Amino acid sequence: MAAITSLECSRCHHAVAPDTAQMRCPLCSGRLFVRYDLDPLQRTTQHDDIAASPRIPDQSAVGVWRYASLLPTSIHGTAITPVSLGEGNTPMRRSRRYPGLHLKQEDTNPAGTVHARGLSVAVSLAKHNGTQHLAHAAAEDIAVALAAYAAAAGLAAHLVLPQNVPFAHYLEANVYSADITLVDGSAVDCTRILSQRLQSQQQANAPSDQLWIDLAADDNPFYLEGLKTLGYELVEQLGWTYPAAILYPSSNDPETMLLALAKSFDELEALGWVSGTRPQLYAVATAEEPVSAATTSPLHAHNQSASQTMAVTAAEALASTLDWGRNEGIVLSPMAAAAAAAYATLLANGQLLPADTVVLVNPAAALKYTDITAEAMHLHRPGRPAVKLPTSLPVGGIITPV
Repeated sequence: MAAITSLECSRCHHAVAPDTAQMRCPLCSGRLFVRYDLDPLQRTTQHDDIAASPRIPDQSAVGVWRYASLLPTSIHGTAITPVSLGEGNTPMRRSRRYPGLHLKQEDTNPAGTVHARGLSVAVSLAKHNGTQHLAHAAAEDIAVALAAYAAAAGLAAHLVLPQNVPFAHYLEANVYSADITLVDGSAVDCTRILSQRLQSQQQANAPSDQLWIDLAADDNPFYLEGLKTLGYELVEQLGWTYPAAILYPSSNDPETMLLALAKSFDELEALGWVSGTRPQLYAVATAEEPVSAATTSPLHAHNQSASQTMAVTAAEALASTLDWGRNEGIVLSPMAAAAAAAYATLLANGQLLPADTVVLVNPAAALKYTDITAEAMHLHRPGRPAVKLPTSLPVGGIITPV
């Protein structure tokens, strides 16, 4: 297995000890990346040997921990016991209509979200370090998945969510027995309230086993490690070859997804496990006004990973939802539907060709957003049955006459 050498700052390259509790560089507040000694893998392991490589006891040879040789499985020689719900190993389905388009179905992950990948690793490290209370604010998919993994780890989860959180998220978090605070305000308000709570705990010198730890996806280097397995997996499913492009929704911090994919590409290339040119990355959002692919804005690129942001209207996203349901037999999440609409735009303006191998990431289960989709469709549950059933039935037929 590759050994962790340090946590390296993405800005100033300052090295931090791998067992630090810090989430950001102490010198410049840059994001920290987990760095490994890849030489042993370069000398001894081929990508086809992953299934046979050493792995953690009692863990399946599939999913996120299939790549245990490139994940933080020990620190200073002390093994880390994974907290796993079977995340990863998600299917990639080819479109019925577009020859080059593949749908990466991250909605099949535990808690119905791609964030299960990152949280499996992040919660594993948090438990290893003795954390008892996990917290998160605002980002509902991440928050609900955090509650699931906290429950699996035997830890407490504290969520601060907007009052208008999708009901499916609220229901699921309650089933996981999370401590939930609903805020009559925005996601920014939720984050502020949680930050105040964390600060007050520190000022009161609360015991370490009572402190809440915010496993925010945009700060946690170990969350990034779990999320990067999406890059490994889709490349492996394509025969260890890069696709021409990857489209993913820009909700819930698009830069984190970009960095996770770029990090997976860095490591795959360092090991010599991938062929082809790095894919074009498109981060897609739903906006009030459309932004054509020709006028998309650049997203911060990492190690030559070309990337752009795109926006489509809510109406275009809804049309895409209905189109995929009718023609592909798949209900996309609202976020993935926006990305599918962007794909159609990229085809129309020639930036992508139908034969180009393209991966569209569906990050979450559509049924978690039924209230949002139903509202967009102006669809409401009927107040009464459309057809009244008879109160009594006549007895008759072959045996008994009417």
